[in-house]
Amino acid sequence: MYHPFYSNKTYLKYYLIVWAIIAVLNAIVEYKAYGLDIQFALIDSFVFNFIFAVLGFGLWYTIRYGVFGKLSFASSIVNYIVSATVLVGLLLFISNNLLALFISNENYITFLDKSLLFRLISGVLFFTLLVLFYYLVVYYRNIQEKTKNENKLNLLIKEAELKSLKTQINPHFLFNSLNSINALTISDTEKAQQMIFKLSEFLRYSVRSHKSEFNTLSEEIENVEKYLDIEVVRFGDKLKFTKIIEKECADIKVPFLILQPLIENAVKYSIGQTGEESLISLSCILDSKSCVITINNNYNKLYTTDTGEGVGLNNIKKRLELIYGTNFKMDINSDNKTFNIKITLPLKTNTEI
Repeated sequence: MYHPFYSNKTYLKYYLIVWAIIAVLNAIVEYKAYGLDIQFALIDSFVFNFIFAVLGFGLWYTIRYGVFGKLSFASSIVNYIVSATVLVGLLLFISNNLLALFISNENYITFLDKSLLFRLISGVLFFTLLVLFYYLVVYYRNIQEKTKNENKLNLLIKEAELKSLKTQINPHFLFNSLNSINALTISDTEKAQQMIFKLSEFLRYSVRSHKSEFNTLSEEIENVEKYLDIEVVRFGDKLKFTKIIEKECADIKVPFLILQPLIENAVKYSIGQTGEESLISLSCILDSKSCVITINNNYNKLYTTDTGEGVGLNNIKKRLELIYGTNFKMDINSDNKTFNIKITLPLKTNTEI
């Protein structure tokens, strides 16, 4: 771990400010309590504390050795006793000799000799405070590193969950499509061939776009239309699709493959279960903060054999929770004739993706 003053200049700034404050207070004490001339008190205090500040800078390496060297408790105590003895000894030796050299006043020299105990106690106190300060820096850095690692881990977990959910969508659709192709190979080989071709186009899109978590809404709609082309081969003119998309919606970013499972669900609960004519509509509107996507389809409750929401809708909910947290809405409403899904998503800019 690098010295905190190298990696964070703010630490160094506060370190120097604190020592300057200590030097001023020390000078006031010497002036008031010991009757020292103000100029001598200022020189004495600033020289003494400047030397301690410089020596204290190097104390970090002792702390780092004790912490990261994984010393035992007893070894750490010995380490700090030796460090304190060396540091305070150097402080007294250097400061006393320098001050005696700079100031030749007899009263001050007398004060310098008498203040040895005071300086010794101050040195030990400041040493202890410096050790505590460096330990706080180490603790704070460890918390930051732990938080950073946890965020990375959560991001990796989130990405893994998203990939898992996306891989569940394609096989679900593929299973249904292959069943339909299997049936068509017996009843209508030409339609089976058309369906295989359109299915390959759809899967090519999925593979190409799988690396990105977001696509534009226009790309997702194109993909939906490829999916519906496949289903039209199976159901013919009974399957009808309409869309009302505001112009501003085309370029907004939405999660990859978010619409196809919803449209698949609409097909399933309309023409897929009843065999009757199906009308599916897709709309998108924008307000200042969100995008509202609505999908409607007709259905007959009497033909509904599955009252659950199915793999597709559950996956959509989980993916939206992972991507947006609580900043989205997914409302599902139905009566005896219509099934409605409305999704409200926060607007995403390119810089946020």
